[in-house]
Amino acid sequence: MSTVIICRYLGDLQTEARHEGSATHLRTDAPLDNNGKARTFSPTDLLATALGTCLLTIMGITARNHGFVLEPCAADVVKTMSTTPPRRVESLAARVALPRNLGSHHRRLLMQAALHCPVMNSIAPAIKVTMEFVDRLDDGSADG
Repeated sequence: MSTVIICRYLGDLQTEARHEGSATHLRTDAPLDNNGKARTFSPTDLLATALGTCLLTIMGITARNHGFVLEPCAADVVKTMSTTPPRRVESLAARVALPRNLGSHHRRLLMQAALHCPVMNSIAPAIKVTMEFVDRLDDGSADG
């Protein structure tokens, strides 16, 4: 299965991407530490976003397929860039807040699903990825 994303350079280090199937648009901007203004997500921010949203989506599919509710559930992903050339994403640290009311069986199912989401399976081995499962995030997310 293929998906087409049409990308255009807008000038001033900004791009716009359009998802052909849904016609949804998103923009990127270069980050402050790489000549940009950080007006929105940077391209490497989208990698971190892809990981967080993918693991939540796969966990949602797992919950639905096993007949239980995932909400409330949330994830934070911290992206760290390399400090030496070449410029690249050095690490991604995901913290996933699972609902407290889940039993150990459902928690294990969700953790396995998250660890094997398609984005996780697609990240190059040179990027260190860690994943931690907690009851709530610093903003109180997933305190159910």
